[in-house]
Amino acid sequence: MPEERSNNAWLTDLQSSGEVQGAALVDLRRYLLQAALAYLLGKRGDLKNMAPEEIRDLAEDFAQEALIVIQQKLNTFRGDSKFTTWAYRIVLNLAASELRRRRWRNVSLDSLTPAQEGPATPVTQTPQSDPEQDTQRAMVMSAMKKVIEEKLTERQRQALVGVKVEGLPVSEMAQRLKTNSNNVYKLLFDARQKVRAELEKEGWNMPAVLNLFEGG
Repeated sequence: MPEERSNNAWLTDLQSSGEVQGAALVDLRRYLLQAALAYLLGKRGDLKNMAPEEIRDLAEDFAQEALIVIQQKLNTFRGDSKFTTWAYRIVLNLAASELRRRRWRNVSLDSLTPAQEGPATPVTQTPQSDPEQDTQRAMVMSAMKKVIEEKLTERQRQALVGVKVEGLPVSEMAQRLKTNSNNVYKLLFDARQKVRAELEKEGWNMPAVLNLFEGG
């Protein structure tokens, strides 16, 4: 558990600088890591092909990404709950979204690859699949591919495709981009926010989009 702080103390320390902010970030990151790891260990069915150390690395990624999100959203915290509860929900939402993505990754990889030309790869139907939902999935992936190719900066595109499509470790992506892991996490966060915003602008309902791929 992180050091006990009041909600105001968390906000003050995280918005401070130097050692005070550094200590708060260390405490919060430790808490986020524990929360993410506990969640992932409870979802071993989705991660059955991953070794324990890989699950730990994934939890580290979620903790670091959640730190960035929390720092960017500090001014939205209203104090309706404990700060750590609010932070807990953020890291679990990131983890849950990633597990959903992994469930339909085999469907989406080809159509997300910017190097591919022509129409998105057709979705392979199974006896249990719903043809209408399969069509909608293909439409969503085509829309996402277009956003990635046309709306992201080159570095955002490289980070998103490299980490989320090709499955590269963040550390390796950082080497490719000649930067550090924190900057890669920031590129990923900004890229996904932009993809989401562009899809919503085009009329896609994001909860409905996610529901299309649950259980896939």
